[in-house]
Amino acid sequence: MLKVQTETGTEINIPSELKKITLKKYIDFLTLVEHTKPDCLKKIDTAKDEDELKKAIAEIDDLITARQIHPFYIRVICYWSGNKESDLQDLEVGSLVWLYQYLIKLLNDLPEPEYSNVIEVDGELWYLPERYMTNSTVIEYAESAQFQQNMKDLAGGDWQAMAKILCVLVRKQGEKYHSSLLKREKMFLDWSLADVWRVGFFLLKRSELLQLSFQAYTNAQALSKLRQELNN
Repeated sequence: MLKVQTETGTEINIPSELKKITLKKYIDFLTLVEHTKPDCLKKIDTAKDEDELKKAIAEIDDLITARQIHPFYIRVICYWSGNKESDLQDLEVGSLVWLYQYLIKLLNDLPEPEYSNVIEVDGELWYLPERYMTNSTVIEYAESAQFQQNMKDLAGGDWQAMAKILCVLVRKQGEKYHSSLLKREKMFLDWSLADVWRVGFFLLKRSELLQLSFQAYTNAQALSKLRQELNN
């Protein structure tokens, strides 16, 4: 955990690594907090090129920053730290901005993990398919259909679908697909983002259907770095 204190001694503790954040915690963040992001910041997020990005940043003045941006930063920090919003009112502006950017960088600048179809979580080994699913049998068709639907949901911004994807793909050695595997969804919601991202990275690298998504991810990473540079 990363610890920071306000001028009045209030302690703020935020996660310092993805393995300290569960998939459920991240999904709840998107549901409860991220959707409250002010439009001025959404314009920055959706900028398609450098010119559009600079224009969106130029539209932000001190009043917008004080009334919209800083309150949102506080909501984000309070969500991850567990503090009340009133606890952060005496936090120095520079520290507020730094803490927010630290959290966003942690959630978005995902590392490149080892590419493997074997994942160890809490001492247990889990396995991903060594080849892309085919429709050669009834059970494999059901498996593939479930996977495809979940991927569509994920592409549409429904991160709850990631837990379902884990149910379909991540299994014990030799375990065959069955609809009862979907009952593991709650367990996978308790997996850390670090472990969930290892599955996501495997999918991006392995699945032909996700090659365009992988390129989009790469482009998004580059634009994210540009946004940070311009903001700074």
